[in-house]
Amino acid sequence: AEDHIMAAILSPVTQKIYLFKDYRVWCFSSLNSLEAGYPKQLSGYNTPYNPIAALYHENRIWLLKGDLLFPFDEKTVQFVTSISPKRVNQLFPGVPGQVRTAFTYNNRHYFFTESDRKVYVWNQQTNRLEAGYPKPMEHGWFACSNKNDYNQRRSALLSRNNH
Repeated sequence: AEDHIMAAILSPVTQKIYLFKDYRVWCFSSLNSLEAGYPKQLSGYNTPYNPIAALYHENRIWLLKGDLLFPFDEKTVQFVTSISPKRVNQLFPGVPGQVRTAFTYNNRHYFFTESDRKVYVWNQQTNRLEAGYPKPMEHGWFACSNKNDYNQRRSALLSRNNH
């Protein structure tokens, strides 16, 4: 695949990895095994250019672009035209529309906003925001559990990059 992939997802149904960039999609059956016929061109009504994130929700892949989520069909490798794109806060009440990126881990969707630099965590099992969210992006999710941890990691990275 190319550099600067915009969105990626591992399908929990097919166990295939999908990468999205521009109006193209790549499909891998394993890390180094590009499926035959890929990359494929995405086209048609409701095809977003350069989606910024991919989530698996309500038994389908959704691609995020702006404040909209677009349903993607793995079988046809196209966007679902029978379902209108949904606003982020329509599928995930309480999550604002200005999401910068998102990913799924351990049955939770992590949404990162740009304007207020917060992380929102959506629990797929309870189908609601996790209690206590949103939290500051710098230390409000599993990678950085507190501000001291964040500052230590940041300092270590900065000192490593300056040598």
